[in-house]
Order: sequence, then C-alpha cells, then structure tokens
Amino acid sequence: MNLTLSTFFYLWYGTPSSDGCWSHWNHSVLPHWTPSVSASYPTIGTSFDPSSGHLHSHYYPKGGPYSSSNSTVLLHQFSTMAAHRIQVAILSWWGRPSLPSTHDTQGVSTDSHLSLAISAASSSGVKVAFHMEPYEGRNITTFIEDVEYLLDRYGDEGALHRVGGKPVFYVYDSYHIPYPDWKAALGELRRVGFFYGLVLTKEDMRGVVEAGFGGGYTYFAQDGFTAGSNSASWPKLCSRLRAGGLKCDISVGPGYNDEKIRPWNSLGSVERSGGSFYVDRLNRALSVRPDGVSITSYNEWGEGTQIEPAGEYEGVYGGEYGEPYDGLYLGLTKKIVTRWRRDNEGEEGEEEGVREGEEGGEGAGGGGPGRDLILTSGLGDTVPEGRQLPLEGRLEGEPAGKVRRIGVIRQGGTERGVHCGFNES
Repeated sequence: MNLTLSTFFYLWYGTPSSDGCWSHWNHSVLPHWTPSVSASYPTIGTSFDPSSGHLHSHYYPKGGPYSSSNSTVLLHQFSTMAAHRIQVAILSWWGRPSLPSTHDTQGVSTDSHLSLAISAASSSGVKVAFHMEPYEGRNITTFIEDVEYLLDRYGDEGALHRVGGKPVFYVYDSYHIPYPDWKAALGELRRVGFFYGLVLTKEDMRGVVEAGFGGGYTYFAQDGFTAGSNSASWPKLCSRLRAGGLKCDISVGPGYNDEKIRPWNSLGSVERSGGSFYVDRLNRALSVRPDGVSITSYNEWGEGTQIEPAGEYEGVYGGEYGEPYDGLYLGLTKKIVTRWRRDNEGEEGEEEGVREGEEGGEGAGGGGPGRDLILTSGLGDTVPEGRQLPLEGRLEGEPAGKVRRIGVIRQGGTERGVHCGFNES
C-alpha cells in the first residue's frame, strides 16, 4: 500500500485586474452567534480593503493577493505542489451555478475555475479530486445530480485522481445528509466514483462505514477540535475504517488563526511554533500508516491553515501580519515525506534539507472560510444554531481525557457581502 499525499485547495480568490473586483481577500468580519458578544466587536459586518494592503488573513501571501482565474498563477501553484511531492489537489467546489445558493458565505461560486485548475494540474503532473461543499439546500438528490454534472464535464480528464479507476470525491459535512439516504444512494454512486465521508465523531465513523462510503477523512488538523482530529484517535479510527473495508485519510495542518474574520474566536487559534506543530502532526499521521494524508490546507488564508508561502508586507498594515515563512512548510513536507517513503515504501533517493528561504510559490496566497464553522466553546456551552456535538474529543475505547464541547454553526448563505462572483438567486 502506497501513501497518497493531498492538500485541500481553494479557488475562491479574485482581484480587480483579473476579475473586475476583489474576492475573499476582502472577506467580511463575521458575527458571533450571541448578539451581546458581537456587540463587543465593532468591526463585525465590515470588509477588508486589499487595495490598501489590508487583507483578511493573519499572513500576507508571498507575491501578494492573486486571482484563482489566473492560469499563470494556477500553473505555478500546481507546479510548486508537484515539486514538493504533493500528489493530489482536492478542489473546493460549491455546486452547480444553475442552482440558487450554490456559493460560499462570501457569495463566490468556484465552478467556473474548475477547468482552469484541471488544466494546470494536467500540465504539472498533479492529480485533482473534488471537495463537495455543503451549499444551502444540498440533499442526496442534488448531490447525485452534482456528481453527474462533474463527471459529464470532467470525467474523461486524465488529471483526475482515481481509486480503482473511479474519480475521487471528498464530501464535506456529509453528516448533514442522513446516513440512510447515503446508503440508498451509494450503491449506484460507487459505480462511477470513489467517495470519502467526513469523520468528526464516532457516530460519523460508524455512519460512513454502514452507508457504504469508500473512505473517511478528518479535515480538521488539531487536537481538541473533533474526535476525529485528535491524534490519539487516529490508530483506532484507521483500524475501524479498514475493518469495514474503507480507506483512512488523516488530515494535518500547520496551525490555525481566523481572528481577523472571527475576532471573537481567539480560543480556536493554534500557534505554528516555527513549523514544529506541523512537523509533529505530519509525523504522527504518517506513523499510523494511513492510506492517505491530506494537508489542511494549501491556501485557506482566512483560517490561517495555508502552507502556501507567506512573505513580508511593509505597508501601514504590516503589523497585522505574522512572520513570513516563505517556502518553509513546503520544504518540510517534501523532506518528511521523502524520508518516510524511503523508509517505508523502499524509494531510492537522498533526503533533502530545508532552507529558510526555499522556493515555494510566489504570487499565490489566502481565503476566508465558506463552510460550517467548528468552534471550541466552554464546557456545556450551547449553540443556538446548527448541531451541537457533545464530544469527548476521543473515539470509543480510548482513555478518558479533558471533555470539550464543539459547536457546528451553519453559516449557509446568510453572511453575504457584495463580492465578485455572487450567485444571486
């Protein structure tokens, strides 16, 4: 069994020069679900101004903000992934543009950028999978139609990542569709694709197995967010998925910081610690010998999970950005994975060192969330919207640990701004 190394890739960025307006770099500041908390943050409801150097991200992309519709940028990004041993880009996709509400929380539809990304992947040797995002109104019927739509347009593309000859789909928030509905549909869907379901809890682990998914993935990349993202859970998670005949995909990331777009969420931030957090998570994931490791993320700048190179900004807002790290995380990825493949898969070749200024990806950079928000909260806190998950941060059979509650906030299509690509219904 050979490891598949992938990364979640976002196509929602726009610039005036390429798209006529800014998209995602000018992300709006999101409200807290409790009005009294929101009242403490006067910037809520405002948007950032990229033209003045004020981006929504805690880091500044090397080369500055860019457009996901720029084929030169995309080719550079995909070539950079290939050079650092990332095999698959999992493309965020928000549904068919013919449907209302098939856009992220900033009103952006990524459908028009798919063909450009697939072309860049084909030219670089990287494969692509689809990340099926939870647009408002998605159900099992619309999902089946979404798959048909994508396969009709791209099913014959050589750049598609395939398992058993079938294109691969990762289904974000798969639990929002009842597992019995999945079970009824996956019998036919498995004939045309390979589907990963999201595993947040032990209930999800059982659900993806019983429903007939081909694999499970965790997306979130730090202990304390979900049971599935806790590194102590990974051996049990992979064991149980494989016992059910499923593949196991573990997600890792460099850190987390979304305080510019969610200023009230400081408790959710995770320090990068100069790369040591990422090194620890990647090594822990590899030690489980999963079928795949997925990096969260290549370029989700709004949540601060990106490994895409960050540079220095010396303008008036320079003090808002974290330390530039250039190609550090790409270099670490290449070094650690090269060593692991040599020791575990018998690959030949010398392990390369990581240099502070290693080339990684100039001219490519960030983005806001457009998904359900996972928020750590106090013990027993309730969340008035969405699903409250009484998690213990561990899977069944593990030693008891510190109990935390996690709230999943349905953002849907309510937090809209005037942004490029808004799909008006």
